[in-house]
Amino acid sequence: MVAALALSGCAGPGLPDDDGVDTDSVDTEVVDTVDTEVVDTVETEVADTVESDPADTDPAPPSTDDPVAALAPDLWLRADDVVGVADRETFTTWPAHRGFGDDAVAPQPSMAPQLRTRRVHGEPMVRFDGVDDRLDLVSDPFASSQGEAFTVFAVVSTADTDGLIVGRHANTGGSQDRALVMRSGRPDLRSLADGVGVSFPDAPRVDDLQWRLVSGVVDQRTSALFVDGALVSASRLAPPARPAATASVGGGWAPPVPETSTALDLDLAEVLVWGRALSTCERWAVESYLARRYDLPLTQDVRPPVSRYVAGDLASRASGDPIGLWQEHPGPLPAAGALAMGVAERQPVWSSEALGGRGAVRFDGVDDRLDHAYNAFGPDQAGGLSVVTAFATTAPLGMLVGTAVAPPDVVGDYGGGLAVRDHLLVAKAANGPLGLRVAHPVPVDDGAVHLGVATWGDERLEVRVDGVGATTRGRIAIATTSNSAVGGVVDAGTGGTAVPLAADVGEVRLFRYALDACAVHHVEAELAATWGVTLP
Repeated sequence: MVAALALSGCAGPGLPDDDGVDTDSVDTEVVDTVDTEVVDTVETEVADTVESDPADTDPAPPSTDDPVAALAPDLWLRADDVVGVADRETFTTWPAHRGFGDDAVAPQPSMAPQLRTRRVHGEPMVRFDGVDDRLDLVSDPFASSQGEAFTVFAVVSTADTDGLIVGRHANTGGSQDRALVMRSGRPDLRSLADGVGVSFPDAPRVDDLQWRLVSGVVDQRTSALFVDGALVSASRLAPPARPAATASVGGGWAPPVPETSTALDLDLAEVLVWGRALSTCERWAVESYLARRYDLPLTQDVRPPVSRYVAGDLASRASGDPIGLWQEHPGPLPAAGALAMGVAERQPVWSSEALGGRGAVRFDGVDDRLDHAYNAFGPDQAGGLSVVTAFATTAPLGMLVGTAVAPPDVVGDYGGGLAVRDHLLVAKAANGPLGLRVAHPVPVDDGAVHLGVATWGDERLEVRVDGVGATTRGRIAIATTSNSAVGGVVDAGTGGTAVPLAADVGEVRLFRYALDACAVHHVEAELAATWGVTLP
């Protein structure tokens, strides 16, 4: 039995907003501390059916799929909606569940799939023969309201290696895809134009007839593929602009030729598509519903950071050794760029005793810093960005990670990031007098290990310390041309280090999207376990 996800505290359409304190001011303000509501995983049971008195006017209990329906999928097909059809009998129309999206219709009776009853945890499934079966959709559920973003879920079983599950997929090579497919025995979520764009060729093989939940998110910043909720592959390539196209299920075709060109020998129990990128809370809610319904295992992961730096990767060095290069920790995404400093006197050092003996990169607060190879907080990140770090400091002022071009005011200038000012951790997304800044009310210059988080997007900026957040709302504005850095910022005049921060830094993660409440809790729990921080 798989636990279902409680939706409280998870932001997104159809869901409550996350926790935090709101303030309309864009000035730097200390806001009241609020405890973040923890999104717990809880076990829920489906209520037993009871007969009601005809005179009873109380409303019927909510359906177990109501939380998913609240998210308004652009396509929802569920095998139990095929009614009046016997086991192993073909059918020509798969009705859209609860009216979400088009009915899927066989182009001709000879291409109709079969219904198989009580095949997956007592639920029916639809059987496609891998020869010419397919069901077509009138409109394209992958057509996005968020640029070229989309999200897809499918409960599938197959022994076939190549073909279409759902979407537009006109040829096995897949040069013009927007679809969930099987390729070389592996699930692949693809958004391609002339062969260029997002795909996941390195996912694990699943062509073994086992039932699995395959899900994925494609967006402009970080796309990811999941199997049974576990992250199996990721991409930071942008999906190409694509016009809406005819989509189908169980096999693709290339108009005007009517024959099925990419048929898949496939058992399919349920499929859902959104023409937008679901948030982590939303995706987890759908995965939990599907895992419970079909009794599937579930591990719930988040889309990965674009860059991650872990001090433990430097542990082979002796204490006091200079750090001129801090490589990215290996992950599912290609490396975006190391942290580096070529000037010896500005290099921080390795400290094996820092952060409770776990080890850290030590910045001296005088001129030490490490520069990114790019600007992680540039204007192109205004659509969403998060930074998470484990650190300790006794300094009341300085830049922890970010950008600035008008020191010593690390908050009131241009750029974005996490800084310490007046003993407090401050998040900023600034363009001179425009933008947002918010300070966490609890001092962090006590020498203890802290987890700091800044996340912004959708006119919302939050700063968090050790699992507790403070939030402000307004227009996000980020503008700076300098590369971002850790431990200070580049002095545009001298090339030296401005607003340096004396700090021990154990880990830095940079995400190219705004972490919602579920993702923040997940990442904070990981780092808290690693760095010995107690969360509320």
